[in-house]
Amino acid sequence: MNMFPKWYVPPHIRRRQKRSASAVIQAVMTEFNIDKDNLTSNSRKKKPVRARQVAWYVMSRNCPHMSYPQMARILNRIDHTTALHGVRVVEHLVKIDGDFAAAVERVEMALHD
Repeated sequence: MNMFPKWYVPPHIRRRQKRSASAVIQAVMTEFNIDKDNLTSNSRKKKPVRARQVAWYVMSRNCPHMSYPQMARILNRIDHTTALHGVRVVEHLVKIDGDFAAAVERVEMALHD
């Protein structure tokens, strides 16, 4: 017999819910004030590149069902190593730049709201 109502989801299960890539992209677009065309473009300017890298980083942490090739294809990249490099860059920047770490945290918090 279950003592909780049907709609109740325990916190340890709620944390593992799958997030969609579109939700991550929307949160990144809002935080970095960038449109989807710039996010998925071939631009090498710093703002869209950092936004893409943050998107891959957040996807790698919150979308465990997605592989690196899938994450790369979502942002119009062919090679999965581009996404892997982006994740590693963000991991490094989060350690050394507090403002950047706060921006990444805001993106992740937007997913959990």
